[in-house]
Amino acid sequence: MDPQWAGYYSAQLCEGRKPYEYFEGEPQIIQRMRELRSQGLGFDRFAGRLNEERVAPRSGARWNGLTVNKILSRDSAKPAQSVV
Repeated sequence: MDPQWAGYYSAQLCEGRKPYEYFEGEPQIIQRMRELRSQGLGFDRFAGRLNEERVAPRSGARWNGLTVNKILSRDSAKPAQSVV
């Protein structure tokens, strides 16, 4: 590999996976997840609902309860944003 590109590639690889909500459309999906959760549905149930609604997950073919749980757990752990 050309040494001038070595730093570029390592920087790209080290950046890591972007948090859910980073890409276009993901904030709306998280909002839908919150709505379903507020209805009292369990994670597996509303993962199934997202699949029925044909909401595409970032990777994989279908939503599952564990993925939904992880996304919402990270989302609720974020500090509240102040409104100015």
